[in-house]
Amino acid sequence: MNLINMTFQGQGFAELSSWVWLMIAVALILWLWSVVVVAKEKTEDPYDRIVWLLIVLALNFVGTLLYFFFGGDAKRDDVQARGKEADLKRRANEGTL
Repeated sequence: MNLINMTFQGQGFAELSSWVWLMIAVALILWLWSVVVVAKEKTEDPYDRIVWLLIVLALNFVGTLLYFFFGGDAKRDDVQARGKEADLKRRANEGTL
């Protein structure tokens, strides 16, 4: 008997509801964690943090997924690019290019 039949016939409802509650709890914990991560993050432009915080708060779990797929990686790439740029400037000033 598959899950749909079990749900519609009322059998196995306890197992289904425990899985649903577990998924809701995991989603809520990830959402709260993402709010804390976005709020504590240091950025050059303070409006970036505010915009991401509004996205995460307004779109809940979807906003969390958007931040972790697009927001966090973009920030790390900017930091790495700035590090490479600083290294290039340092080497140019030293004359070791």
